[in-house]
Parts: sequence; C-alpha cells; structure tokens
Amino acid sequence: MCTLTYMPDGEGFALVSSRDEAINRGPMMPPMLHQQDGAIYPVDQRSGGTWFMTSEAGYSINILNGGFEPHERHLPYRQSRGLVINHFAQFGNADDFVAGYDFVGIEPFTLVVVNHYPRRLSSVVWTGEEAVLTHHDVTQPMIWSSATLFSAAAKAERKKWFYQDVINPKINVEGLDTVDILLSFHHNGGKNWDNLAERIQMKSDDGKQTVCIAAIAYNSRHWKFIYHDLLSDQQRAISLLG
Repeated sequence: MCTLTYMPDGEGFALVSSRDEAINRGPMMPPMLHQQDGAIYPVDQRSGGTWFMTSEAGYSINILNGGFEPHERHLPYRQSRGLVINHFAQFGNADDFVAGYDFVGIEPFTLVVVNHYPRRLSSVVWTGEEAVLTHHDVTQPMIWSSATLFSAAAKAERKKWFYQDVINPKINVEGLDTVDILLSFHHNGGKNWDNLAERIQMKSDDGKQTVCIAAIAYNSRHWKFIYHDLLSDQQRAISLLG
C-alpha cells in the first residue's frame, strides 16, 4: 500500500501496487473472488481489511498510508485504514465517498479510485483534518508514493524513474502488455539506486520491505487480478468477465 502506478491502455487501464510493510506484521491471505461483495482482493489478516481491490460494481481501488506529508501518529485510532476500501463499496465513487464517509478517528491515508466505465481517475487524501478530492486526467500515467515512507526528495526521484523507465520508452515496446510494463517497473525501478529503502522494490533497515506486488489489468481483451507474494514467491492470477 505504499507505491502505486496507473497507466491508460486504450479504453482500459493497468493499476499496480507495491505493499511495503514490516515483515513481522503477519501473513496475508492471497486474493480471491469474495462472492458476498463481488470483488477480488487479498486480506491483511491482522486488520481483516485490504489495500487493493477490483469490484464487479465497476471500480478498482488502492489505499496508501499517509496523506500529502508525514504525520505524527495519535493512537488509538477508531479503525484500521485497511477497512476503508471495504466501506467504499457503500458509495462506489469518490464524490459520494467524500460527501458521506466518516473519516474522523482514522489515520491519514490516500485513496486512489479508478471507475471503469465511464473511466474516471480520482484520489482522496485524508490529512487527519480534511478530505481532499482530486479528479485526474485518465489519459495520463501517474505514480503515487506513500508520504510515511518516502521523503519529498525520494518521491521526486521515484517519479523521475517512472518517466525514464516507463512513460518515455513505452512507445518503443512491442508485444508487451501495459500491465507487464508496470510490473517490471515495480520489480526493477531504481535498482541501481544506492539507498535500498528508496527503490521501488524497497528494503529498509527498520525491517520494512516490499512484501507483495498486485496488479489489475482492465481492457477489451481481459480483466484480471495478478498477485505476487514476494516473501513466499507464490503467484496467482484471477480473471473476470468484462
């Protein structure tokens, strides 16, 4: 829930998330189709929530820790941020979510929502005091990095890698799906950067590292959820009918 990339793909898109977390946090249940809410998502067994989901209701969604800048924690919080995505199902779009959700007592977060059709790309940043809604250009690739892990300078460097490794070369890549281009970046972005804690697949001295990479590919050819648990090196792909 700490690095997210988005790229348009014709009438569809690819959305890829790296979860950077303490390796002693506990196991993650791999993604599956949850019939009760018609969505595919993995589950964090500690919170019972998730950080990444695609829903038959017509949206895909990701949550990152922190808002615009680092914050001081004020424990205890009313609920885990991991439950926010499940609660979003009551609203289905970012406008209604901001208007109707109770943010009070939740640690700051950034929520990124892609509505499938008509396609909309939105972000909601909860600073701890206000919820800031932004609608982005769906035709433009984007990258988000968590404010709790990465300084402003590190986020700028990571954005530069994104343009150098993904956006600029994309027109020269043939036979490679958009989601595969983003997955490669999440594995290899900044691989020559000296500070391992700032690479896209990161590892810090305090025990945090990229524990899994998840992706959603949605276009006229396929709609699928791809998941790679880096700790167990297990991979899974689930397809849905568009």
